[in-house]
Amino acid sequence: AAKLTPARTLLMFDNGNNRAVAYSPPLPSERRFSRGLEYAVDEAAGTVEIVWEYGRELEPPYVSTAMGDVDYLPQTDHMLLTLGMVIGTASSRIVETTHTMPAEVVWELALYDTGGATFYRAERIPSLDVL
Repeated sequence: AAKLTPARTLLMFDNGNNRAVAYSPPLPSERRFSRGLEYAVDEAAGTVEIVWEYGRELEPPYVSTAMGDVDYLPQTDHMLLTLGMVIGTASSRIVETTHTMPAEVVWELALYDTGGATFYRAERIPSLDVL
């Protein structure tokens, strides 16, 4: 679910499966983490820079092995992450953070194991806001 933002940066969700470089052995599960990323790409210079990130700093880390997503929310300048299949504490999470480094959580919803139900590519619908 990679996508371009209005600022022409690239958003991606890194599931962090195995957290290893290709052809290397996977890292132990306690060193894995999932994260949302925003990259600034300079095609002329051939460079890529991380300009926003959320997930690496969490203790314990969230590890979402599949169905992750990240969206930019232009109405609030926030980021919305979907962690679809979280190992351990909950089966799914939706996390809204500030668009800052470090990111701060402004809203979170966890779906605990209900027999396999998960979130997939959550969307923020402003017309449904009740705050």
